[in-house]
Amino acid sequence: MHRNWLFRGIIVCLVVVAGVFAYAGIVHLLTGSQPSEALGDSISEVVGDSINSADEGSILDLFGKGVPLTGFSDQNENAALREYAVRVIELVNEERIKAGFEALAESDLLYGAASVRAAELETLFSHNRPDGSLCFTVFGDFNVSCKARAENIAAGHKSPEIVVEAWMKSEGHRKNILNPAYGNIGVGVFQDAAGKLCWVQLFSD
Repeated sequence: MHRNWLFRGIIVCLVVVAGVFAYAGIVHLLTGSQPSEALGDSISEVVGDSINSADEGSILDLFGKGVPLTGFSDQNENAALREYAVRVIELVNEERIKAGFEALAESDLLYGAASVRAAELETLFSHNRPDGSLCFTVFGDFNVSCKARAENIAAGHKSPEIVVEAWMKSEGHRKNILNPAYGNIGVGVFQDAAGKLCWVQLFSD
């Protein structure tokens, strides 16, 4: 009889422990573990030498304040996103001039390519494209000819000021922004159905 009660006690304890772990797992799923803002690793490439360099480390969580774009018609939203892209370039050139480098010229081709890449980040937040190819294949899609190129990506940052500040605080992204080898830039901004903004900077010589 004593053994039966002992056995039943052990079973009850195991059930309670399992319940605690299950509850913790459910809470974790409900609260979520994804960062609201993220920077991907920066990437650059010297085309002739096939040299790729990426910032070491995993996705960085960076939080800031800002007002997301909501309540716009498609036309107004596109205009607002375009203004965001132009503002990013202004801020980047301010940083370059402060560092003693020449301002970057906006390229219509790079703007088109960056806009495509920004939309792709909704599907895959990576320097690889949804089809598995490297991000730099988008340069060929837009007939961009260059010897050196780079990409910076980010998601969730709510304003140009916030995303540029985040890039400037990251060594690899900062190197791309301040690299004197680059003379051209294109910035793409995409807003998903939930209102999250995806940002892409493309650079070329």
